[in-house]
Amino acid sequence: MKTSEVCFESNLSRDVACYVSTTGKNNNFYSAISPQPNSLSSIIRSYKSAVTNQLSKKGYKQFQWQPRFYDRIIRNEIELLNIRKYIMQNPLKWDLEKDYPENYDGI
Repeated sequence: MKTSEVCFESNLSRDVACYVSTTGKNNNFYSAISPQPNSLSSIIRSYKSAVTNQLSKKGYKQFQWQPRFYDRIIRNEIELLNIRKYIMQNPLKWDLEKDYPENYDGI
C-alpha cells in the first residue's frame, strides 16, 4: 500500500491510499472470523495501530478512532486529483465553518 495524501484534523483523519488486493489461502482456525492478511481491513487495523502508538508516545493519551472507515474506489486521475484537493483544503473549510458558519457553503 502506498499513501499519496494524508490530512489529520482535530476530529478525523483523511488519507488516500493506493491498494492492490492479494488473495491467498490461510488454514488458520480463526481465518473465517479474522481479517485476512493483506486485506484492506488488516491494513487499516495496522495503520490505526501505528498512528495510535505514535500519538500515545507524543502525549495524546485520549485519542480515539471512529469504529468504522469509509473506503471508495478512485476510478480515474481526475477523481484522484479532486479527492487530493478536497483532503488538503478541508481543514481550511472546517475552520471557516466553525468561525463563520454563515459563510460556509458546505463544499
